[in-house]
Amino acid sequence: MRLLRIVLFLVVLGLSTFLTPKPASGSPESIRAGLAGRSSVLVWAIPNAKVYHCRQSQWYGQGQGRVMEECEAIRDGYRAAFGQPCGSKCLSAASGR
Repeated sequence: MRLLRIVLFLVVLGLSTFLTPKPASGSPESIRAGLAGRSSVLVWAIPNAKVYHCRQSQWYGQGQGRVMEECEAIRDGYRAAFGQPCGSKCLSAASGR
């Protein structure tokens, strides 16, 4: 009986480690954690539509996309969703010319 309890405990312990959600290596959470020390504005870029969303948008992190800097997104031909840029320094430098 004691051996059965030990085996059952180990099975439950093993299953709980597999069932615990972990962020995927390419997920927005893991990318944000890696870029936390940067001062640039990060956006959620959707390649199929060539549109990017700001962090405060309800669409940030939704759909097939990736995290990138706003200036990089603009250089790559993306446009701000709904015409609302996120406020990167590169935008103010471009408008000052």
